[in-house]
Amino acid sequence: MADTFRHTFKNTVKAEEESLNSIEQSWVADAHTKINPTIPASTTNLLIDIAFTVAGLKSCWISSDKAVTIKTNDSTTPQETITIAAGIPLIWNANSGVNQFAGDVTAMYVSNADTGPAEMKIRILHDKTPAT
Repeated sequence: MADTFRHTFKNTVKAEEESLNSIEQSWVADAHTKINPTIPASTTNLLIDIAFTVAGLKSCWISSDKAVTIKTNDSTTPQETITIAAGIPLIWNANSGVNQFAGDVTAMYVSNADTGPAEMKIRILHDKTPAT
C-alpha cells in the first residue's frame, strides 16, 4: 500500500463577538516534504534542497520567525520571488485560488537580512506523480 499524507486546514472567522462558519478541509497526497531550515543572520541565497511539481501540489505552509525572501529555482533569475513576513505564514491549498508557484520548483534560495537566525518551517503536500 502506498504512503499517504494529509494536510487539514480549518478556517474560522470571528466578527466582534460572533463566530461565523468554521470550515475544515483536508487534502491527501503521496508525498509530504517537511523541512525546518535555520537561515543564518545576514545570509543571501542559502540553497534549500526541495523539489515538487506544480501539477502535483495540494497544499503548502511556509513560515519564518524572521522576515525572509525566497527565490525559486535560480538565485539570479528566479521563477518567482516570495517574501515571508516574520510570524505570518504563506498558506495555500487547492481551494485557495491562485498558486504562488508558476511552475515546478527545483530549489529554493532563502535570504535573511536580520541580525539573528531565521527559523523556518516548510511543509509541502504533493503527489510525486500527479494525474494528467
